[in-house]
Formats: sequence, structure tokens, C-alpha cells
Amino acid sequence: MTVIAWDGVTLAADKQNTIVGYAHVATKIHRVPSGIVGFMGNGAHAVQVLAWMKAGMTVADFPRADSEDSIGQAILITKMAKAFGYNNSPHGLEYEDKFSCVWRRS
Repeated sequence: MTVIAWDGVTLAADKQNTIVGYAHVATKIHRVPSGIVGFMGNGAHAVQVLAWMKAGMTVADFPRADSEDSIGQAILITKMAKAFGYNNSPHGLEYEDKFSCVWRRS
């Protein structure tokens, strides 16, 4: 299970990545031009979304997942300290709470 937490100042995440039952250490928080982002879910899709965010987040270029099981989810914290959740869409949903905690069961 992945846990990502945002308290209005700090974005934190665990570092466990599990692939076919084997656990590995993986970085789930990355810097992007618009801020800092944390990922959970399918790693292959998450890497594609990370590349999309680093390339400028053009709506037409968003990498959609093939199925519900292959979605990499993200929480983006902008430089203005606003939090946005991304699922399988280039349009982030703004989290208005000062504290957000998202998780996904593997």
C-alpha cells in the first residue's frame, strides 16, 4: 500500500514498490517545473505521467492508462502550495483541504 501525505508544507511518501510480490525501494516524489509531485499506483503509467509533467503538461499529450488496473495516480503540489490530484485525466482536481492523505492498496 502506498501512502502520500501533504500537510500544507511537506509532501511525504513511503518508498516501497511491489512488483509481482517482490518489494523494492523506489522514489515516489519528484520535482517538476510546476512544483513537486508524488505518485502511487501503476509504476509504468506513473513514469509516463512524470515525463508529461516535466514536458509542460500539454493536455493533448497526456498519457492515458489502458485500463483501471494500469493507472498511475499523482498529487501535484504547485509552487503556490496548491494541491491537485491526477488520475487518468490531464485535468487535476484541486484539493482545498489544508491536509491531504491519499493511499492506494496494492
